[in-house]
Amino acid sequence: MNHQQNVSHASRSPLTCHLQETRSHLPAVGHVVVGFGSGFPSSNALTFAADFAAKQGAALHVVHCVDIEDMPVETDSPYYEDRFHQAVTAQRDHVLAILHTFPGNWTYDCHRAEPAQYLMTIADTYGAFVVVIGAPRRGAVSAAGDLFHTSVSNRLTRQDRYPVLMIPPTVTAAAWPDEFA
Repeated sequence: MNHQQNVSHASRSPLTCHLQETRSHLPAVGHVVVGFGSGFPSSNALTFAADFAAKQGAALHVVHCVDIEDMPVETDSPYYEDRFHQAVTAQRDHVLAILHTFPGNWTYDCHRAEPAQYLMTIADTYGAFVVVIGAPRRGAVSAAGDLFHTSVSNRLTRQDRYPVLMIPPTVTAAAWPDEFA
């Protein structure tokens, strides 16, 4: 098996990276972009997207936009930067553990950016046929995001270039019928 793995880190921030694995013996039929963040819904959406992309023979592109949820609470702690870096690194390692069993080509991008816009940038870059995200949260924070147009799901469903597949936390890839994949 011919594997090529590239790892590059932007010089400005240790929280920005691009990882990829290319398996030349498996040409991609298409591209699936999936958003990733902290929490189970995002992890579930990634697992779902990996299974979906594998069934399609598509490359998988994971996008993690570092945001406030990745940051430690105690901003005045002398360990703040270390904890921040550890949190993002732990999330990256979680993604890589899921991608370890993915049979096709994949990329992982971690970047400080506005999530909906960066997901669209990656989808444009690879010509994705779908963007997968976790279903929006419920409650006051979600309502405020909708009101101020900061909700990732709201912003993605308003664009007209790519279908958006929102995966609720209770739905697993095993629940997706093979005839739809």
